[in-house]
Amino acid sequence: MTRDQGEITKEQQKLWYNSLNDNIIPYIFLVMEDETRIYPCGYGLIKYQHDNIAFLTAALSEDMRGKGLGRKIFSDLIEIVKEKVDKICLEVLESNYRARKLYSSLGFKEINRKDSILFLEKY
Repeated sequence: MTRDQGEITKEQQKLWYNSLNDNIIPYIFLVMEDETRIYPCGYGLIKYQHDNIAFLTAALSEDMRGKGLGRKIFSDLIEIVKEKVDKICLEVLESNYRARKLYSSLGFKEINRKDSILFLEKY
């Protein structure tokens, strides 16, 4: 969800939220501009699997990148899951250099790759 998509209705939010499995916890990230406008700037998901693994997914709208929000978002998601799991996993496109640099700085290591997708883990 980005502000470019226009108004997101409560019904759309409810349908999206209800479509998620029980082991997925969604987050919508909001940004306030000039202390007056609040809009969605991205989303994140935590998916728990096998009681000891968490898969993280997050995305920011393009205009919000490069401002430290990605680091803050992933740091917060890691804090949420680190007491509950032994391993944190994520996937990233090989061409997404900015995200790869961020994940590496947060301690994620590449464990595999398939086509243009890198699989990363953090213990």
